Amino acid sequence: MDMCLAKPPELIALYDDATWMFEAVRDAFGVPARHTFDLSRVDRARSEDEDLTATAALALYYIQSLRVLAKPEVRVRITSIVNTTACLHQVLQSLEGQDCGTASQDDRMLRARERVGAAATAVTLAQVSRRDDAKFMQ
Repeated sequence: MDMCLAKPPELIALYDDATWMFEAVRDAFGVPARHTFDLSRVDRARSEDEDLTATAALALYYIQSLRVLAKPEVRVRITSIVNTTACLHQVLQSLEGQDCGTASQDDRMLRARERVGAAATAVTLAQVSRRDDAKFMQ
């Protein structure tokens, strides 16, 4: 069986943090309960509002994914954690500077991005410090 590392506390904390992160993004950008991505053409013209809503909806997708990966008893590939945290961090960064409505919403977005970055760093450090072929975390 493949080596399995313990999930760092920063990653496990994202399991609970995902709830407020999800609400913060959804509320700040008005993402509806159901969002459909229009995949009719890759080069389809979109409005700025449509692009912003799609980006925020993508962030919600990554937050949901990260919540599953951060759950303590779930065994997951380290590469899945690294890839998901990297994508979420990038999407949250692209939402920064957009009009969230209030300073408190802007602060929540920044705090979410910082927590995701801290978890990604902790996962990387846990893997590097072991110096073995661990491919999973639990």
